[in-house]
Amino acid sequence: MSDYQKMVKRGHERKKRQMIGTGGYKKLKYGAKRPSYKRSKSAPPGFGVFEEGLDSKIATFDFDETLAIWSYDDYEKQSAYPNLQTFLQLIRLKNQGYDIHIVTSRHSNRSKQVLDFIQNDEIVLKPNTDQEKRIKISDLIDQENIHFAGGDKAHILKDLNSEMHFDDDEEEFEIFSKLYPEDEMKFYHIKFDVEWDDYYNGLLPNQTLIQSFGQESEVKHESKSNKNYRQVRKRD
Repeated sequence: MSDYQKMVKRGHERKKRQMIGTGGYKKLKYGAKRPSYKRSKSAPPGFGVFEEGLDSKIATFDFDETLAIWSYDDYEKQSAYPNLQTFLQLIRLKNQGYDIHIVTSRHSNRSKQVLDFIQNDEIVLKPNTDQEKRIKISDLIDQENIHFAGGDKAHILKDLNSEMHFDDDEEEFEIFSKLYPEDEMKFYHIKFDVEWDDYYNGLLPNQTLIQSFGQESEVKHESKSNKNYRQVRKRD
């Protein structure tokens, strides 16, 4: 199956069920049949041979406080720069053949900052040395692979069949694990070495910690200050 066909197949049954429903009848009349929500296995002649046998490996990343570190002034975003530690993981996975996607809880009407960041920023490796290397973020992430969830990300992560997700919000993993307890997706928590209140008031982190969670891990809840901020951010 081609990579394209796999992308189309993901989430097909759920989306088809939402689109056509059951015709408005709780019980079917005699002789009537419920529609099939499964996707046909057939393909147009000549299309089944392309890229056959390839496996598409997907790794997903949150945007705010995961890929982008923001400078804040009294909880207001000022400017962003790449989170190098997370991007090093992204580059490693891309070199291993993973398809990289961004899944952010932002609504699509708040996409400009994300798109500007992807199109214009770059990663600087070994700066101020003879081995300095600059990598455009647009060379690492395709714009078509940016997804705006407008809230929880679990359904998008499932539809993409993400093998691993990087996020600063532990609650995203808790939601995903409750909806899909049998799924084997790995979750990586991005954590700064500064308190959230200090960060949102202008203190930038010196270090990024990346912690792995499995389905059996006990997920800690966000601090009260972090939850309060996210409530403010959702209203913006």
